[in-house]
Order: sequence, then structure tokens, then C-alpha cells
Amino acid sequence: MGGFCLLVLTTFFGCEKDPTLLKGKYIYISHSRNSDHEPESMMEVVKNLDVGGYDVVMLGGDMHINTSKSPETLQLLDRIFDLECPSTLWSLGNHDYADTSLISTFTGRQNDYVSTTGRTTFVVIDTERGNGTLTGKQLQILQNVADTIDRSNNVILLTHMLIFMPDHPQLALAIDTVSNKPSGECGHCLKSNNFYEDAMPVLEQIAAKGKQVICLAGDAGFKTYRFEFQYKQNIWFLANGLNFARKPDVGVFFKEDENSPYLTWSFKTL
Repeated sequence: MGGFCLLVLTTFFGCEKDPTLLKGKYIYISHSRNSDHEPESMMEVVKNLDVGGYDVVMLGGDMHINTSKSPETLQLLDRIFDLECPSTLWSLGNHDYADTSLISTFTGRQNDYVSTTGRTTFVVIDTERGNGTLTGKQLQILQNVADTIDRSNNVILLTHMLIFMPDHPQLALAIDTVSNKPSGECGHCLKSNNFYEDAMPVLEQIAAKGKQVICLAGDAGFKTYRFEFQYKQNIWFLANGLNFARKPDVGVFFKEDENSPYLTWSFKTL
């Protein structure tokens, strides 16, 4: 289906939620792929999920061992998450990337887009395209949000790669205890990028307006299912993912707080 790089998701009508019935609850699930050697290529816990009670479902990537290899694998995800639904948001991972045009036929979107639900604006960015380095178009999407954000109190930046780790003096040392991708310069390594040089100034503009910024990455789970780091006031880094070889099966659950403009979150068993 395609479309413009920056989409207003309220132009989709298939499962649009009545704003008066929103619960202020969002769920994040990532890295649900199974082992390369397993005939079932997605974890059973995700196949059996009921996500109907959440206003927004966020997918952090690597959802299947080879998600876009065939329409059949995407049909499986579609049955669980309703991929064309405007409240299903998906930051693609490397295991999703075989045929991104096929993914677009299911989602009706390009890989980078913006969505707003309740008091939260979501910015979905494809970090596979530039191997962690954000493109000019992606940075412009962020800048557009910074320039126009008004009623939203929260901005969630959804990526697959933990792009906030490599060039931070403290976090760079922790890459190999958090990220599924190792540190280094190999083809599949988590490398130096332009997050702090080009994206962080824009995120700081958003935070300076009194908004909470959450950078949420999904290429985790093998080493830890829970990572959170406060970069500065109103700017948080989170990472989460499942691990087919080890329990517990944990996602991130977000909730709007009646007593605060900001989202709260918890890492809990699915």
C-alpha cells in the first residue's frame, strides 16, 4: 500500500478506537522469534496473547525468525496483532527485514511514521535501514514532532536497535550485558551512530517543553529483559525483549497516570 513517510494514522478506519473509551494502557512486546533450529518460529507465549485490552500495541522487532519471508508468516502476526490497525506500531528488526514491501502490504504504512493516542505521541523509526544511523528523513520526522507537539505529554521513540548505547561513555561499556547485538565493528554489531549528535538535540527540545521522552528499543532479551536509564530530566532509555531459551516472558506495560501528565511503566510477565 505504501504512502508517505510521515503518516497521520487516524486516516485508517479498520479498528480506530473511540477516544472516549481509551483506557490509557499500552503494551510493548519484542524479540518473540524462536531459535533458528525450532520448527515453530515464534514463541508460543506471543501466539496466545490477547492484546485487546490495550489502546496501543507496540512491537519492538524480530517478531518471527524470518517475519517477512512469506505471506503466511505475516498472516500469523496479523491474526495476533492486526497489523493494519493504527494502534499497532512496529519498529522493524533484522529478522523482520527480508521483504519490507510485503510488510507494507499488511501494515498499509512505510517503516517510519508518527501516531498519537491519548496523551502520547509515538515516533516509529526503522534502524535497520541505516544500520543504526538515522537518515535525514527520519531526523526530519523527529523535528516535525518537536516543532508541532502540543497536547501530548509524552513522546515514545520506538526503535529496534539500542542506538542510545554506543556513544555514551557509561552505556557503551554495558552493551554486551544488555544488547542482543554485540559491541564492535562487525556486520551485525551495535556501532557508533548519530543518535547523540543529531537526534538528541531534537529530543532535548521536546523535553524542554515539559514533555517526557522515552526511547524504547527492542533488540534485547538474550542478556536481560529489563533495561532502564535516565539520561537527564524527562528523558529515559528503555530496552526489553523476550528470550526463547529462558523464562520469564516479560513485556513492558505503560499506563497513563491520573495524577501526573507522564506515563508510568513496569516490566511484567506477559
